[in-house]
Amino acid sequence: MHSPVAVVALIFVSLFPWPDPARFSAELRKERDAIRSREEKALVDLVARLGVDASTRITALIEPPSQPDGSSRFVPLGEIIPKAAPVSPPELKAIRNEAAKAYFDLATRCLPPAVPHLALADECLRAVVARDSQHAAAWRLLGHVPHQGGWATPFAVAKLAEGYALHPTYGWVEMAWVAHLDRSELPAPFVAGKPTRWLPTAEADALRRDFAKGWRITTEHFSIRTNVPLNEAIGFGRRLESLYDLFGSMMADLVGPELSPLFTLAKNPKAAPTPAKKRHTVFYFASRDDYIEFLLPTQGEGIRDNLGTYLPKKETKPLGFNEGMSFFFRDPGGQLDVTENLDHEVSHQLLFETAGADKYDPDRSNFWVFEGLGTYFETMRPQPDGSLRIGGMVGKRIEIAQKRLTKDGEFVPISRMTTYNKNLFYGADGGDIFLNYAEAMALAVYFMQAHDTKYREGFLEYTRDVYKGKLRAGVGKSLEDRLGTDYGSLSRDFLATLKRAKPVSEPATTP
Repeated sequence: MHSPVAVVALIFVSLFPWPDPARFSAELRKERDAIRSREEKALVDLVARLGVDASTRITALIEPPSQPDGSSRFVPLGEIIPKAAPVSPPELKAIRNEAAKAYFDLATRCLPPAVPHLALADECLRAVVARDSQHAAAWRLLGHVPHQGGWATPFAVAKLAEGYALHPTYGWVEMAWVAHLDRSELPAPFVAGKPTRWLPTAEADALRRDFAKGWRITTEHFSIRTNVPLNEAIGFGRRLESLYDLFGSMMADLVGPELSPLFTLAKNPKAAPTPAKKRHTVFYFASRDDYIEFLLPTQGEGIRDNLGTYLPKKETKPLGFNEGMSFFFRDPGGQLDVTENLDHEVSHQLLFETAGADKYDPDRSNFWVFEGLGTYFETMRPQPDGSLRIGGMVGKRIEIAQKRLTKDGEFVPISRMTTYNKNLFYGADGGDIFLNYAEAMALAVYFMQAHDTKYREGFLEYTRDVYKGKLRAGVGKSLEDRLGTDYGSLSRDFLATLKRAKPVSEPATTP
């Protein structure tokens, strides 16, 4: 017999049922698409009314069409956003403001007290500020504060207050450096943390070639040690910051509400954005030999065969550190562009250093998802307009996957792939590590991008539970349960999707 409280609860649920998560997510995405379509129609109509003089400027505001490969477009937010010029004509301003309001209303439906859909909320908030540059509420939720009529990150505001300038080539530098940098001078190795003399750029970079005397660079979210030329190191750091912005946006639901700055700011309307509390450490060596020399004593001979690595905190202690770190080396013309390997390994680093305590166990099943997600971030490609593309059918792994899985019939069924632990994934018992990496990448791209990202939220929920150790043999909802489709159907659709794809051929990769 039910208690009175239970009866009331049953009646309440029957009258006001909780929304099905997958259905609710689909409805939110459908609403986002409707906002986009209404705005596009309004812009096209406006161009027809105003004539050819306005067509180029206004048509450029229409969202780019979906790419044939299903990739997503992402626009990183800058550290300092100057005050924007007024929008004109008035009809255009009205269209953009209407769309901004609709996007903001949708974002609020994705944030507390509703069931969080943080990645979609973040996407909508970016759409808001792209249309209404003075939307204070959206900028606050995105972590920016008012600055000289525009907006800036708290980190940028703090650096300016400390007397630093944001140099177009060299990033954040002390004001006293600017005149030297503009004369193509760089400091010799510091004494007591300060420059003692200024040298021509090439000469100063040469003195930093010894890694122990190399450059130490601090960005908002990264601490970088390197012995490559300084301007190259700064470019490397900017790539890291773009990746951080992309990862934080797309993986917000994987990281989880309790660790999300967006969730915290939404939950407490009086809270102000604050600088990041943690920086992620990255070592970038000028050559493979430097890389091997540094890591060989603790990592063994296997380090000679990889192109970069992320070591969690427990594995850096023999090196004398007490934090997780990523390690890369400059390898012009090598097997893998350093930026792809960077995106792969740093995505591992960001997962393990932003998503809270993990229960990672290489002996458990579902290991593929870690490398699948890492290889997914290999697809990140900067675009000429400053945006990023991710999730496309790019890279040698995808080319290998298409040939071996759809033409040669070497497909490992998804039901079997999910049973692999690290050793099996790496080729124990006669397996093929290269095939497994290629298939893991293709599967991750499929689950993140296919059918207008239909499977993305369920896939990331599955990934989060694997990371947290909540999914193991016989325990927890399987991947097929979360996606609402059985493994057989998923496998057939995956192979058909991969077969239709037209991958972009690029340099060969290795795990």
